[in-house]
Amino acid sequence: MSELFLPKDYTSEDVPVNENNPDIIYLDLYKPRTVYYNMTATFNGRQLDKDVPLKVQLGYGHKPLNLNNIKDIRFTAAKPDGTGVQTIGEYKIFNPIAGLVYVTIPAATFSAPGMLYFNLQVITNEDQLLSSNTCYFEVEASFARAVFNAGNYDTQKLKQLRR
Repeated sequence: MSELFLPKDYTSEDVPVNENNPDIIYLDLYKPRTVYYNMTATFNGRQLDKDVPLKVQLGYGHKPLNLNNIKDIRFTAAKPDGTGVQTIGEYKIFNPIAGLVYVTIPAATFSAPGMLYFNLQVITNEDQLLSSNTCYFEVEASFARAVFNAGNYDTQKLKQLRR
């Protein structure tokens, strides 16, 4: 696992999950604590993954955030290779009153192995910006990527071996 970098006075703990469904992470945009959330127990990524949906319940002050009053939800990430990625409008609300949404994590997020840090940003109809605590997970190296990068994939040799 890659090394974790935390700002001064921050701690790390497992991301909270919805009490009725542990596949849904819970992010309170009120951010009452200085914490980074470890996603390892609920989510992982591998190089070459594409457009992965992340199930999230958004809250504010320990209450569900009403998603009928928003303009946009953005996924913003710092990738292990030092670059970043942001999505705008890549989400699907499936229960607005309960704050339940699928946020798409784009393929570009999974281009480099190592520790990935991200947060979600909600823009309200009043143009208020609310952001989640930072979350992180390890993007695992892909065996397929290693083979392609090593130059070991030769379609002509593969055809000859099959004969």
